[in-house]
Amino acid sequence: MCDNILMLAKEKKILKKNLAFLALIILANLFVYRQIIDFKPVNLDEQQLLMDKWSGLKATGSLKDVFKTDVFETGSGIFYRPMLTLSFILDTKRSGEIFEPSVFYKTNLFIHIFNTCLCFALLAGLGYPSGFASAGALVFSLNPVIAGASAWIPGRNDSLLFFMAALALLFLTKAIKRRNIVFLIAHMFFFFAALLTKETAAILIFIFPLWALAAGWRHEPKRVWQEIGVLIGWGLCIAVYWFMRAAIIESNVPFPGIGELFSRTSAYASYLFFPYNPPVYAWFKDLYWVRIIVTNVVVLALFAALWRLKSRHIIVFAVLSVYLFIVPSAFSDRFIPHRNYLPSFFFALALTEAGYLFRGAKVNSLLVMGIISISMAAGTYNYLGYFKNPEAFWSGVRKISPASSEAAYELGYQAHLCKDFATAEKYYLEALSNNPAQPDARNNLGVIYKQTGRYEKAMKFYEEELKLNPGKPLVLENIGNLFMVQGEFRQAIAYYKQKISAEPNNIKTYSKLIFCLRKIGMNADADEYAKQAIALQTPSR
Repeated sequence: MCDNILMLAKEKKILKKNLAFLALIILANLFVYRQIIDFKPVNLDEQQLLMDKWSGLKATGSLKDVFKTDVFETGSGIFYRPMLTLSFILDTKRSGEIFEPSVFYKTNLFIHIFNTCLCFALLAGLGYPSGFASAGALVFSLNPVIAGASAWIPGRNDSLLFFMAALALLFLTKAIKRRNIVFLIAHMFFFFAALLTKETAAILIFIFPLWALAAGWRHEPKRVWQEIGVLIGWGLCIAVYWFMRAAIIESNVPFPGIGELFSRTSAYASYLFFPYNPPVYAWFKDLYWVRIIVTNVVVLALFAALWRLKSRHIIVFAVLSVYLFIVPSAFSDRFIPHRNYLPSFFFALALTEAGYLFRGAKVNSLLVMGIISISMAAGTYNYLGYFKNPEAFWSGVRKISPASSEAAYELGYQAHLCKDFATAEKYYLEALSNNPAQPDARNNLGVIYKQTGRYEKAMKFYEEELKLNPGKPLVLENIGNLFMVQGEFRQAIAYYKQKISAEPNNIKTYSKLIFCLRKIGMNADADEYAKQAIALQTPSR
């Protein structure tokens, strides 16, 4: 009891001493990341994850509902991430009746700032002096490659993963040093929460034993049953998670092949090791492979030399952890840099260890780490500009992947919203040139041609879209609109009826149908549809 009180007093004294360092890393991150609060959604997954589900997120009455579906509510894929959905639910409560982006960006910023403090605490817990712990935290938090986790609303999942994983590691350190079961229970809780955040957390089960050694764990024969109990606890967390996940979704993750997996892993590592001007979202085939190969070779050679000279195994542990956590990201065929969020911590750990090893050298290693942090901060500050709005983001995508039909379509869509029809038409046609099956491109071209009086071209693209997607309600309505504007009410009626059959609750379609029916004197039919429309608007009791 006395030992615990003395230890607690010592920790409070250390915390007070470290407040200046914590203030430094918090202020540095606020200076760099404050701009994201004014950003706009970039139109990548926000629609499916937030806008389309807004009423459902606000109406969630039971927390257990969060754990009953995947994040996209499709029942397939690999995205069983209830903690992300839960965080969105909390934000919708604060946002009000409509989607307020700044609320979500503020949460992203808060998580990142808190993660920076956790990084400091983890490094300090491993025994690094406050100066090196704060330098490592800055290297971690200001790395441009992880900026998207804060600047893109759905990117929050990767910062949430670190949030949970770091707390699991922190409580594991506490449990080792204090030998207190309360800390061990907290460790298991956050490990399970990490699993519910992202499947990548399963790799932590290989990291925990090595982390325990780094944190000062020593094997004691008389405590062997406690050690076995910890192993059983980790296994139970994994088993319960996979049982919950398997009950919700069926996932068939395509294995990319050993060669492809190796090259993709190398790509993620290279942009983590040398993070300047990373792409925001790209196909692997569009990356600069010379840079990737050279960066991996140089950085691994440097770390190997450091370990050989000083025989410090923590560098090997840190670099190995980087690659272990990168591998799951390499299964996707898209390169998304901020998936390096958790690996970025282990890279910072390796640099902190290297800096600490050479603390007595002629060149001040803390100064070198400070210079690295400042250069990273400048890179992150500029890189965040790609996320400020959809135009900036998709222009960045198109810059690295000029053949991306998705980027061309999104740029066309943004121009379309601004009624810049000429630019929108150009990008939509480019999207179709890159990918003839690009969803909605033909439909949107039809809308542009209708609005600019080119009715024949509009009908041509509507019909092509309908061939690709038979019975698509939006296209059916647009064809009806085209006939109506030309005064061909009978043809419009046929398409409006098909639209109502596909989507029977759309009041606007009923209004158009009723208008066309009255125009050709079919008043009895118009009255019947009017009754149906009124019934839809009348709340049931």
